[in-house]
Amino acid sequence: MNTCSTPGATRGGDDDPYFVEETKASSELTVGWRKMEHSLQFESRLANPMVGSILTMVFDDIEDLRSKDDRSAIVIAGQGFPISSFQRGRVFQDEQSMEEALTHPEKHLGPVPGGKGSPGRMNAKGISVFYGATDDHTAIAEVRPPVGSMVVTARFDVIRPLRLLNLNDLASMRPHRGLSYFNPIRRSLSERCAFLKDLQRQLTMPVMPDSAESGYLITQAIADFLATHEKLNLDGILFPSVQVQQDTSPGQNVILFHKASGVERLEDTQKAEYVSLWEPDEDRWVYYPEFWEAEPKDSDQSSRYVPLVPPPEPSLRLARDGIVIHKIQGVRFSTEIDPVHYVPWSKDRKYHGFR
Repeated sequence: MNTCSTPGATRGGDDDPYFVEETKASSELTVGWRKMEHSLQFESRLANPMVGSILTMVFDDIEDLRSKDDRSAIVIAGQGFPISSFQRGRVFQDEQSMEEALTHPEKHLGPVPGGKGSPGRMNAKGISVFYGATDDHTAIAEVRPPVGSMVVTARFDVIRPLRLLNLNDLASMRPHRGLSYFNPIRRSLSERCAFLKDLQRQLTMPVMPDSAESGYLITQAIADFLATHEKLNLDGILFPSVQVQQDTSPGQNVILFHKASGVERLEDTQKAEYVSLWEPDEDRWVYYPEFWEAEPKDSDQSSRYVPLVPPPEPSLRLARDGIVIHKIQGVRFSTEIDPVHYVPWSKDRKYHGFR
């Protein structure tokens, strides 16, 4: 981890205006973290006691830390809170498969069933979780659609309060302002906050597709740890998108752990009665996507299959009037340009490399 500053008291702040606290990340955490990374990659990926030990040091009691404006890194999502819904996108390359998905959008636009999901930044293969975003723009960018394809975005309303760890806020955590600068507890907390600042950058760095399997090891381990941490009792994680420039969209990504990824109306009796993408208008066809809800049916509880492991309690409700089709007509890239300097052969050349 690099050296970073944690503003316990900054110029113009609410403490001593002439004192700026500069703290290096905890060496114990930094060394332990590197050992944990090596152990996960080359020794043991499942039952690894080092993972639990180091992550406990990092995340235990994190709800007690606050930013300078007294904001916690743990936020609540749900009705009546700033975040009350999430957008989720899915790519389609033909109208037939998209029309089929609209016959039961909860099933086809919601999380992939357990055992079928591919590995992601915060989940191992086969673990069903909910990946979404706080706005359409971010949701579309995250599925990386090719030009000519269609992305269907759907709004999922949060129907019960969810506790989320906001990775964006890790970088601004600081010890409580009431702790003296000469208190050894404050120094320990400051070193931990400095470590969290570097950790936030590491967790949100882009991972190349060819190295995704190893690059996701750490974030998957963190997600598993936080999903089962009884004291923190988290339902998911908010984190910035690496596909969208932060100055172009305020949106964030979200992962809801398996226990909080349940969606209402997954029964087959909730399928739509009629779905179409086009309708006739005199002598031509007009693009007019719609689906008609079927008449409610009473499900026979006595004949329903009861799974050995019941699905998670629903946390989300798809807003059937909040589904949008986006036709991808172009993709924009943001680049940083570095020219390659060409040096022709010459008898006078003395050296090469760093100037």
